[in-house]
Amino acid sequence: MIDDEPVSAEVLAGIFGLHVRNVRKLAERGILARTKRDGYPLVTSIKAYIGHLQETAAGRAHVNVGSGLAQQRERETRERADALEMKNAATRRELLPATEVEREWGDMLRLLRARLMALPSRIQQRLGHLTAHDLSTMDREIRDTLMELSDDPI
Repeated sequence: MIDDEPVSAEVLAGIFGLHVRNVRKLAERGILARTKRDGYPLVTSIKAYIGHLQETAAGRAHVNVGSGLAQQRERETRERADALEMKNAATRRELLPATEVEREWGDMLRLLRARLMALPSRIQQRLGHLTAHDLSTMDREIRDTLMELSDDPI
């Protein structure tokens, strides 16, 4: 087995094909370990750098707070997945266009309003003993209730 002897940043830079400055940045980010005398354990550093490259290739690199490129790519990937999920749900008719839902609800509410407004005359046909005042009161209550509902933002 190769000894894990400490080497300089210059030696690691030559092995990794990097600039010395990049070796030091890797150490600052905690990817490479340093020895007490500002050296780098050779075998441990090689294994750590290989691990870092594998993580980077798999898209799991540690992201600095300042660099939003990986975060932006992740967000874009999530957005594409969400868009595909919505498209599939629409194909399965699990999602409907808002205009279609709005039109259907509008039709249902208009029908409900018409039926409520017809209540006093229907009640008059069944209960012939009610006075015009009774029917007018019912009509007024239904209209007031409908007005309250139309003004209520819920």
